Amino acid sequence: DHPQLLVMAAHHRLQAGDPVRAEALANRARAADPQSPDALNVLALVMIDAERAREAIALLETGLQAQPGLAPLHYTKAKAHDLLFELDRVEAELTRVIALQPDHTQALAWAATLANDRGDTRAARDLADLALRREPMLQNAHLALAAADLAEKKHGDAATRLSTLLADPDVSPRNRAFAQSLLGDALDGLDRPVEAFAQYDAANLEMRRQFAERTRSGESALARAGRLAAYFAKADPARWRARKGGAASGRQRHVFLVGFP
Repeated sequence: DHPQLLVMAAHHRLQAGDPVRAEALANRARAADPQSPDALNVLALVMIDAERAREAIALLETGLQAQPGLAPLHYTKAKAHDLLFELDRVEAELTRVIALQPDHTQALAWAATLANDRGDTRAARDLADLALRREPMLQNAHLALAAADLAEKKHGDAATRLSTLLADPDVSPRNRAFAQSLLGDALDGLDRPVEAFAQYDAANLEMRRQFAERTRSGESALARAGRLAAYFAKADPARWRARKGGAASGRQRHVFLVGFP
């Protein structure tokens, strides 16, 4: 019943894909030591895994009120906000992590990725380089640099970097898929479409393997498209017209929400 052993066991069960057992162990760890930041952190990670991000944030904020200087709690809070697509808050939490723990390589690499997303390749390179000085084989930092290369049309540099990364047998399955997709972009930029297609194909197969269990019981994209098409073929157009005095009254423009289906 030692709380730290329970925390370690909870992490192990979470990584093994057993969230129910992980949550039970995390709750036991917190009950044994309610002030333990490690117990609170692993319980928040279990909630994030179960897509209970709001609960995780509330839990972490409680812990940070008592101990605001704990970088691991801020990093886990960034993960929770990321699940909710609250990117400004993700970036704010990562900034706090780096201020508290400048050698937090995962936070540096993630911040580099966000910098790429907003088009700031210089910041992305600076952050990724900092991470790699501390952890030369950090996969996420190499991916961030490759993304910066692509944004700057340095397709050859990106292809070289990504090919080197993919030659490493220790690359995680998710990072391998991401690297293959980026390599496809690099090869496409080099006007090598056949090779690019092969990389995109390999990336999709890898992602399919990773998420097969999670998606097997749900509705497939093809089935959803068929269901939606059948619904709208029969839908009464009158239900889609604005009513007098309704929410559309007085509006100056429309906003269109567009998605893949």
